[in-house]
Amino acid sequence: MGSGVPQVKGAYALESGSVPFRDAVGKFVLGIVQIGSGGSLGREGPTVQICAGVSSLLARLASLSQQNSRRMAPVGVTAGIAAAFNAPSAAATFTLEEIIADLDQTMLWGVIVAAAIAAAVERSVLGQRPVFEMPHVHSVGPASALVSYALLGVLSAVVSVAITDSLLGLRTRFKDLTVVPGWAHPALGGATGTLAVIALLWLKSRGITGGGYETLALALTGSLPAKILLALCVLKLAATVCSYSSGGAGGIFAPSLFIGGTLGGAIDYLEAAIFHHPPDSIGAFALVGMGAVFAGIIRAPMTRS
Repeated sequence: MGSGVPQVKGAYALESGSVPFRDAVGKFVLGIVQIGSGGSLGREGPTVQICAGVSSLLARLASLSQQNSRRMAPVGVTAGIAAAFNAPSAAATFTLEEIIADLDQTMLWGVIVAAAIAAAVERSVLGQRPVFEMPHVHSVGPASALVSYALLGVLSAVVSVAITDSLLGLRTRFKDLTVVPGWAHPALGGATGTLAVIALLWLKSRGITGGGYETLALALTGSLPAKILLALCVLKLAATVCSYSSGGAGGIFAPSLFIGGTLGGAIDYLEAAIFHHPPDSIGAFALVGMGAVFAGIIRAPMTRS
């Protein structure tokens, strides 16, 4: 269960990078069921474990040495992130920063090559279309906007801590819940479908289920009013905490981007109201919010840049 990233980090640090292929297959099946049925989780985390499992299997089939087998896990991680996000540079940075935590020259070249090949294959199949398409280039805005960006940074840190603490706290409660079998806990987390229904009926908006990329794209273009952005931010936070803490097979990469984007868009409306600026920089605030919350939750500040 879970996103798969902690499992890969543990395997790289303690198990010579060996990720059981059985676990990768299980994560593939459960991830499809969990995310496809409406869990408020993303596909990027499971992709990390799945691709690390595949690379570990290839290492065993090729009878590589223990050292080279350990190096294969980050290669698989990089390939998976590059294909999932369509972002080879971020994939290489994430692997070096989060999995390897070192600038080993051998690993550096390995992850760069893996990211490039994975991105080339992914784009040859799905095309050059990015995850988000921005209609125009956003500027930082006037100097007074820096105050709002600072406020956004502080609020992003608060939200990141709230999410992290809530995930760990609720996860502990689920582990102590012996009345319900462990395998049934994700079904309890599936009650977040109620939050999705609330968003549909009350806000006339989607995004609570899955990664929410389509709704986030609307936030980046300034197509959603402030009250809907704030409501979606709160509902997505609650839904993600419940889905993940209950043992759902999915990641928090995409939800963290969604929460940060909606928070940033709402802050821009506040900035426009206080300083009487036209709210035409919502996309810029949303992008900054995405990066800030992602960095706070994933603990990978260089990757979000």
